[in-house]
Amino acid sequence: MTWTGTDPVAWAKRQKRAINVLPARLVEAFANAMATRVGVGGFTPVDTGNLSRSVTISASPIMRDGPGYNSPVRQDYRAASSVAKGDGSAYVSYKAIYAHRVNYGFVGTDVLGRSYNQSGRGFNEANIARFPAILAGVVSKLRFE
Repeated sequence: MTWTGTDPVAWAKRQKRAINVLPARLVEAFANAMATRVGVGGFTPVDTGNLSRSVTISASPIMRDGPGYNSPVRQDYRAASSVAKGDGSAYVSYKAIYAHRVNYGFVGTDVLGRSYNQSGRGFNEANIARFPAILAGVVSKLRFE
């Protein structure tokens, strides 16, 4: 009698391919979720759209005074997600300089002399809370079998 089941070597290769693309797909999906605006299923508040366009993926944390920090140009998440490897870290963040103020709120005068009495929107925490569902969605789309 001969074996007629699944070839274990082919099965293992499929598993490895699926697991290797998981980090990049997950980072891409999370960046897309962070860029999704209120009103179309997301949590990111929209006034001009710069906040949602400022979502970026990088291999290191974005520094406030770094190059392109306040750039409102939307990044190609599929290309940028390649920084996400199983053995490293990827950072998904907002580059808009006012993202922190909009998320957490601010009451007072800033260094430019502008007065604010702005309550926080908490959109960053809301996106982070969706991470398990985003992970489940990405995993469900991978072809393990």
